[in-house]
Amino acid sequence: MYKFVTDKKSIKEIKTFSLNLINKLVVSINKEKKISVQWRLVGSGARNLITENGKKEIDFDFNLIINKIKEPQYEDLKKLKDYVRMHLNKKLSDFGYRDSEDSTSSLTTHLIKIKKSSREFKIDIAIVKVEKNSDWYRLIHKKTGDTDKDEWKWEKGPNSNELIKRAQILKKNGWWLETRQAYLTKKNLYLSRGDKNHSSYICFSEAVNEIYNKYSK
Repeated sequence: MYKFVTDKKSIKEIKTFSLNLINKLVVSINKEKKISVQWRLVGSGARNLITENGKKEIDFDFNLIINKIKEPQYEDLKKLKDYVRMHLNKKLSDFGYRDSEDSTSSLTTHLIKIKKSSREFKIDIAIVKVEKNSDWYRLIHKKTGDTDKDEWKWEKGPNSNELIKRAQILKKNGWWLETRQAYLTKKNLYLSRGDKNHSSYICFSEAVNEIYNKYSK
């Protein structure tokens, strides 16, 4: 069963480390002036909705936003992702950690443990771009088992502008605790069903819309 993580000390340590790592990554990339990037904390870490299922690791999610590609070779999405991964692995190595994994929709660290007493956690970094109309796209590595046949593409993400507005209204009107509980209930409902198609983002979206609709009638 999922429950909210209440160990604020560990969360603070993990968040501090993660922010330090992503900051160093951005500085390292921008210093070479081949591409221009910035970062954004997203997911449960940004919403203060971090949950745990038993004693499994905690995830912190970031978007690495591509502001500008200055060298044409990095229009090739495989080269772009490899370039970012190279810089990330250098920063992980500086801290004494293993290279990241090339996941389908992100770069994912192996389990990290800062101190003997601290929680284990992973960091997921999605490479994204944002268009002028606010549509955003995530870099996807579609794996086939044969690298020569793999595909790298931009995949459009969900528009969350209205969801963010609704979440702000819920917080402003004192309905956020109820929203948090609805989020947790939905995560546990889908867990009990063995449903892996409902991500944390979908659970969050459903919870916000449910409570918003309840009070906006």
